[in-house]
Amino acid sequence: MEDFDFDGDITEAFGETAEYKVDDNYHALLTWLPDHTEWLEEAEFNGLLEGCEGDIYKMVRMAQYVYFKSDLYDHCEDICRYGTLDQLRDMGVYAIRESLADEILNDLSYDEDYAPTDDAKDTIISAIYATFEEKYGEDFADCADNFIQDNDDIAGRVNPCAMSVETVRAVYGMGFDAVFLNDWKKELAECDIDPEAVSVDSEAHDMENGRDGLDGNAPEKDAPEKDDRDAQPPVDTDNR
Repeated sequence: MEDFDFDGDITEAFGETAEYKVDDNYHALLTWLPDHTEWLEEAEFNGLLEGCEGDIYKMVRMAQYVYFKSDLYDHCEDICRYGTLDQLRDMGVYAIRESLADEILNDLSYDEDYAPTDDAKDTIISAIYATFEEKYGEDFADCADNFIQDNDDIAGRVNPCAMSVETVRAVYGMGFDAVFLNDWKKELAECDIDPEAVSVDSEAHDMENGRDGLDGNAPEKDAPEKDDRDAQPPVDTDNR
């Protein structure tokens, strides 16, 4: 998968990536040309060969540029979907409810200004708020939302929507209810919610019980910490 700036402009990102992929080696350019002559015509049609006449290498480079950029646009949807999952990983999300992931990915816009990070984050925060409000009331949902907003952390505390690798590991070892009571004990106390009455709903249990469906990537309880950059994009915990 190409390394794009997914918060930037798609046109600019694709152009820069296509330019990066163009060959510098003369032999490679001449080897590529016989099977791709139609891209010389395309480059000429787009006015990109002006000033290149007489220099075959510059002409082939422009043809390659058009070819690679066209290929990127042909796969734009898949690239943007992967980019969104990659952004969620960078936000600390390791596991996400499948229905929520579908909502985020299905609502993506593939226009020139592609900046889904904030939209994806807002969707997750709204889902957490709605779940907590329905289960524990508006006051608790407000407290939880304040924590998430103040700490810019959507996955560090256990919730039925999105969890970090550390949170998944804790749930794997202690169970969702126990981790929930520990993570949110201050907010539960502030809202006068009896911890004995707290029990997660079926969707939250789906998140917990889905640990065996994390494509074999569920972390062991005592596993050493891994570099976040080596982590896979978030997996759908309902897909088992």
